[in-house]
Amino acid sequence: MHQLLATLIEFLAISVVAALVFLLIYKAIRLFHRSEKWILPTIGCLLLLLVLERALPVLIYRPGQYALAAFSLSSTVGLVAVVGALYALGQFVTRKSYLLVKKRLHSWGAISLNNILRILRSFHPFLGWSVLIVAAIHALLYIPWLLAPPSHTGMPSGASLISGSITWGILTVLVGLGTLVEKAIRQKRIASRWRLIHAATSFVFFLTMIIHIGIR
Repeated sequence: MHQLLATLIEFLAISVVAALVFLLIYKAIRLFHRSEKWILPTIGCLLLLLVLERALPVLIYRPGQYALAAFSLSSTVGLVAVVGALYALGQFVTRKSYLLVKKRLHSWGAISLNNILRILRSFHPFLGWSVLIVAAIHALLYIPWLLAPPSHTGMPSGASLISGSITWGILTVLVGLGTLVEKAIRQKRIASRWRLIHAATSFVFFLTMIIHIGIR
């Protein structure tokens, strides 16, 4: 129970930081009258710097310890996947917030939420595929560690490997469902059923992801 609570607090902290970073970049883009298309590349660059900041010290100061470097890099890449998934989830959260505010009053907040929702919608398909690819890289980077685990880290638990595999499998289904929704929208067909299944699968995915983070 204590471990689950700690994981939820950690997940919430990551969510808050990711949201603040997005809002700061969004405000800066609008302040300097730049295209909103710069938001995603800017976030991507920041995440890349995070990966380099975690991995390079191991490669530089501990040369030859590729298993340890892969372990450090895999953990950071996993964090990148979590952040990407949170931004994908942001579309749902922003839409619910916008509808709530819109019903009460037409305010500056409603206009801002609508703008953010439009941006997140345009990024959503790309984020889904990106998270799937990054999560696969996260798993593949564990292979050197599994083949030659550093003495002070040990092997990952079976529960961690199983939960990670299940989470990635659900993510694959989720991206597939998202593709069906996008296809239905392009063909101007009602996709309410696929949207509902996609939303339900998203809930299961985040649940299994939190469990995976908690038992890593």
